Parts: sequence; C-alpha cells; structure tokens
Amino acid sequence: MKAYAPVSALALDAFGELEAGGVPSTTRAADPFRACFGRSQDSTTPVEELRQAQVAGHDVEFEILDGEEARRLEPTLSTATSMAVGPVTGRLLAAQVVTGVAPAALAPFDPLR
Repeated sequence: MKAYAPVSALALDAFGELEAGGVPSTTRAADPFRACFGRSQDSTTPVEELRQAQVAGHDVEFEILDGEEARRLEPTLSTATSMAVGPVTGRLLAAQVVTGVAPAALAPFDPLR
C-alpha cells in the first residue's frame, strides 16, 4: 500500500478524465463519511484497512466512536449502532461507496480480475 500512496493523487485525476469521456466514475470528498456497525467486531477489517492506508502515507483521517457518541453526532442512526468509524476524510469513488461495487465500466482496470 505504501508504494501506491504517491500514485493515489494522480489516480484521482484519472477518474476525472474517465468521467469527461463518459465513464461514470465520479469521486467526491469523504467529508463526513461514517461507517456504522451493529457489532464492534464487524469493524475490524475496515479499521485495519484505514490504518494501513495512513501508515502507507495516504491522506486519510478517522476516529473510532462508540454507539452513543455516533448517535449524538448523527441522531438518525439506529440504536442498534454499537460503533462507528469516522468521519473519514479523503476522496472516495462515489459509486463504490454507495453500492459497494465498482462501476462496471472500470472492470477492465481491476487488478484482481
């Protein structure tokens, strides 16, 4: 992940070029973006990925909130929320955040395909 840190900013510009060419690849600021969990253990992987991104030099900041604090900041959250991560700052590929799936037009560029 550290090797990708310098490339991240350049990659975000590429999404702008893709969008200008008609590919639905909008990015938006993750401000604020909170990931909420019903069970604390469900947050383990996302939190670890955010920490790895920070260590690697990516411009990502976040904090871990218990359910009560998360609901104080976001009153519409369910009482089932036991923990939240956020606000996460940085830039995110909008379609992936909303749907959890990368846009189909980007599939040929997926390194795991």
